[in-house]
Amino acid sequence: MVIKSDFDGQVLNEHDFIVEFSNRGGLPKDDHCRYRNPEKRYIRCAVSGCLNKTKSRQGVCTEHMGDYKWQKHKRDWLARIIPPGSSREQFLTNAPSFYDLTDILIKWAKSDVKKQERLDGFFFDIIDKIPGEIPDSTSLQDALEKKETGIIKPEEIILQIQETVDKHFPPMQFKGVFVENFKIKINHKRIPLRIIAALLQLAYICEEANRGDRWYKTRIGKPEDSRRAGCFMSAGHYLYRRYTKATSNQARMSLRG
Repeated sequence: MVIKSDFDGQVLNEHDFIVEFSNRGGLPKDDHCRYRNPEKRYIRCAVSGCLNKTKSRQGVCTEHMGDYKWQKHKRDWLARIIPPGSSREQFLTNAPSFYDLTDILIKWAKSDVKKQERLDGFFFDIIDKIPGEIPDSTSLQDALEKKETGIIKPEEIILQIQETVDKHFPPMQFKGVFVENFKIKINHKRIPLRIIAALLQLAYICEEANRGDRWYKTRIGKPEDSRRAGCFMSAGHYLYRRYTKATSNQARMSLRG
């Protein structure tokens, strides 16, 4: 059986706007947290063409220990939006940032306590689920290709997003609700609220997977390091925007340190 390595899973389709979870991004990140040789066996260096032997957990010899160019994630996972009347190929890498998605939702809830409380419930629910629970990009790809078992699969992540969005923004109540689009680069000034919510949750998941650090730090015996890992920085943008008077740019500057 030939297993397709590309993944374009539909998360949500409302008013012909489509959200997809895909592994066809064009910017795979360094995968420097992964231990290629956790048992410290005596193996050949993983760098192509290198004949050196090593027992390092990283799987590379001393000569290449600082060079991670060879060590990219297998895939770059993204949260894609396809606007009405458009094809996937036209918007293949159109992945709105969590900054922009957060700003859209913050503006929607502005000065409305009930909306703010609903948005908080959604945010804290997804942040309770994601950090440390989403596999790194390479492991997620291996799960897709049936090379890794016992971890959440891309199809299961889609179901998790659908359940969370339906829980906090029930379709009977919110399917006809649109928000102002002043951030996402598509030719539509209004986008369904539930589409934006699904994109934000998926953006956090992709950030968690593509970083990959928290997944591995919680599994290689360094839990103290995991507190500074994962998608918490992206989540911090929501907290700045929701609970302070910081503008979007000020929030971004604060997070960058």
